[in-house]
Amino acid sequence: MELNLPVNIVNDIVTTYWKDVRGALSELKAPIVHVSAFGNFTIKHWILEKEKEKYLFMIDSIAQRGSKRSELIIEQLRNKLTYIEKMMDMCKSEMQRKEFIKIHRKRNYAKTNI
Repeated sequence: MELNLPVNIVNDIVTTYWKDVRGALSELKAPIVHVSAFGNFTIKHWILEKEKEKYLFMIDSIAQRGSKRSELIIEQLRNKLTYIEKMMDMCKSEMQRKEFIKIHRKRNYAKTNI
């Protein structure tokens, strides 16, 4: 479909769209990010577990220094760790939802094929 829009406006629209998609993926805004014509991108729970371990290790390592700056860094890392834990909960809920649907599909399929 031809809209006769100026090239700079189209570029701004496309740039903003992909910036939002990149942000949603990199900032873990949701356990599943849907991108039209590309599909769903799902956060892998094992990656979140690795990230959690990494942040815990970093917090322990920096805590041993005991300086004022260390406290600020630890606070930032704890905020990120809290965010990762929330995302892990969201992923767990999503996995439970999928399992629930899977079980009920099997039950309904068995009932209709008797």
